[in-house]
Amino acid sequence: MPRPVVGVSPRPATATRFTHAAGVPMSPSRWLRSTLLATLLAVVACSGGSSITGGDNTGGTGGQGNTSCASKFTASVNGTAWCSISTVGNWFGNQSQVVITGAGFTGAVSWSLTLSVSSSTGPGTYPLTTTAPLRFAVAGSSAGVGYVTTEAGGSGTVTFTTLTTTHATGTYSFTAVANTGGTGTVTVTNGSFDLMLTPKN
Repeated sequence: MPRPVVGVSPRPATATRFTHAAGVPMSPSRWLRSTLLATLLAVVACSGGSSITGGDNTGGTGGQGNTSCASKFTASVNGTAWCSISTVGNWFGNQSQVVITGAGFTGAVSWSLTLSVSSSTGPGTYPLTTTAPLRFAVAGSSAGVGYVTTEAGGSGTVTFTTLTTTHATGTYSFTAVANTGGTGTVTVTNGSFDLMLTPKN
């Protein structure tokens, strides 16, 4: 039975640390760069027409997808409907952190979106931040442009309706600012997710 997250005490801001999936400690800036790179690589893989089968994130093991828009990780990107065809959801228990990444298309353009929410103590609305505990969103396009909410002018929220160590449902929206490969902003609205999470540590 999934363990409720409610009641988990967030770490003090000065103690916030980020870890690679392998468990290696990382600074917030390195974590953000690593996430942006992974997001752009997901776009490249999606644009390459890789074969994806199975249900969208039904088992919490990551990498499952759905070639239709019957996805459980969706949004509108700059006003155009987007849905993930390959989604990964992870729970990092050492800092009560939810990380969700998905890749999909808006017409001929592919986008990858990542949500990273540290100190997730239970259901509720979490503003995206630029300071510890760092909570942010990343978007990458097949044009090679990476956008992050931690740049000046970025903002957004993630709302968890359900949150356990193995399951998350909720909504999100954000505006992210280009910091790699281009200029401008991307606006993501009407976002929703209903995903199994894989506990990592």
